[in-house]
Amino acid sequence: MDKNVKNFTFLKKKSNLFRLDLFPFIILHSLSLIVYTATEVSDIIKIILGVSLLLIQFIVFFSKFWSEVLRSIICFSKMRTIENATHVRVDVTNQKFKMNNRTSISEIETKDDLTIIDFEKEVYYYDKALQKFIKSKYNTARPIREILKSKSITTQEISSLNKKFGQNIMKIPIPSFFELYKEHMVAPFFVFQLFCILLWVIDDYGVHSALL
Repeated sequence: MDKNVKNFTFLKKKSNLFRLDLFPFIILHSLSLIVYTATEVSDIIKIILGVSLLLIQFIVFFSKFWSEVLRSIICFSKMRTIENATHVRVDVTNQKFKMNNRTSISEIETKDDLTIIDFEKEVYYYDKALQKFIKSKYNTARPIREILKSKSITTQEISSLNKKFGQNIMKIPIPSFFELYKEHMVAPFFVFQLFCILLWVIDDYGVHSALL
């Protein structure tokens, strides 16, 4: 019995302008300019407001690299139907071990009359009758007499089956240097280190931070 319960949520990718790590902050920064130009506001309040706003935007921007759930909220809009969706968020809930719960976002691909996603190196196709994605499985419960009467498949059938089930190969993608570098650059601990170095530079510890 499969102890993992998969929940599929249809998503549509937002344009870069309307992402939650950009559009709200354009408005907030515009309002902050009004505060900065006001002569009756003290300089301390201006500094606190500016630093707080930049820090919040900094956290929101990097949070989409730290969590797929937050990424789905920041960069995507929920769709009720698959017709307008571009991606699917897959929430896997383990009934026995909560530590195995995970979330992933997969891009929707359309091949001929099949709508599929690649989730954890396995092909899932959209069943219109059930209105959900189902893992591609071959019918192994066929009677022996039917299997013995099987004939060779055509090239067209091979192409169709490859689209539905995928090829019988194990793909192990090798990340490039820049992909690995980006992954380390946006890691929470590395971002925390950069933030500490920035504080040291502001506090006239530039040489100390450069040596680190």
